[in-house]
Amino acid sequence: MDEFIKLLDKNLKYLNHEIIDDTIYIYIVSTKSEVPCPFCGHISSKTHSNYERSS
Repeated sequence: MDEFIKLLDKNLKYLNHEIIDDTIYIYIVSTKSEVPCPFCGHISSKTHSNYERSS
């Protein structure tokens, strides 16, 4: 797992992981304090949503 963590984007922080059956769940958070809105481009430091991604 350590090798995988080293591959993470520098703006992501590893929190935890768990293995359930044949699936690995990796929990990370962004370390960016401000990001542009994907729709209007305005810079914001407010969290608008949280969601899970899978692949």
